[in-house]
Amino acid sequence: MRTELEVKTFYLESSALRDNPLGDPYVRRVEVIEPESPQGRPLLIYLSGYLSSALSQLNYDPLSEDMLTKAKRLKAEGKIQGSVIVLPDTFTRVGG
Repeated sequence: MRTELEVKTFYLESSALRDNPLGDPYVRRVEVIEPESPQGRPLLIYLSGYLSSALSQLNYDPLSEDMLTKAKRLKAEGKIQGSVIVLPDTFTRVGG
């Protein structure tokens, strides 16, 4: 059994986005930060703001915490209790 948080990548196909007028991808990448035994854990969905991407929250930034580092810190502090964090790709051709 693992004790650290783990990032998993999934690809979801959306029939609602297939053949959309903007030509945006209908297969979307979703990153999930999950603890050991994720079943029954609280689910946090990170939706990015306009002109941003939730996926960028996993990028290293020397001036701030990336989402995985922040989740590990909050878990160690007992503030998120091993929540599952979902970071979906919701970007569109018009920026958000």
